Amino acid sequence: MTQVKSYFSGHYQCYGVNVQATCDASCCFTSISVLCPGSTFDSKAFYTSHVYNLVQDLPDGCFVVGNNAWVLTSNLIIPYSGKNKQDSEKDAFNFFLSQLHIRIEQAFGLLVAKWYIFKKLLDVKFWRTTLINEAAFRLHNFCIDSRESSIISLGHCDITTFTPTYME
Repeated sequence: MTQVKSYFSGHYQCYGVNVQATCDASCCFTSISVLCPGSTFDSKAFYTSHVYNLVQDLPDGCFVVGNNAWVLTSNLIIPYSGKNKQDSEKDAFNFFLSQLHIRIEQAFGLLVAKWYIFKKLLDVKFWRTTLINEAAFRLHNFCIDSRESSIISLGHCDITTFTPTYME
């Protein structure tokens, strides 16, 4: 039985799910995970998702930029925190890392701006939220891919690498 309380996020003051996602430089989502209730800390949601395994399986020399909720690994780069970030070199590192990390924020911003459904509470049966998320993420990628191919060929958002999480 699902514990309804676990889906209440104290940070956002509403019920929801914790979405973990990765994107590429074009703001196309490459994977999403909608496995955890809204009250789940990002670190736990990340380590229980398939996204964590994807990061661990990256070849040497490939990296993912994460946030402070996650732990530094050989393939996962996170910013310095606490007293460590006061050093000018580490502060500069954090600045440049944030320029990379902002892509995921932009991708979510584009998603919410394009699909107004995410600007208000969903009035659907709860089990459908994962399906709605997956559909919106796929449509987002389609729109990005269509926009890029009509302007200039900058790459391709490979929707086949998109991993639906409701099957996990």
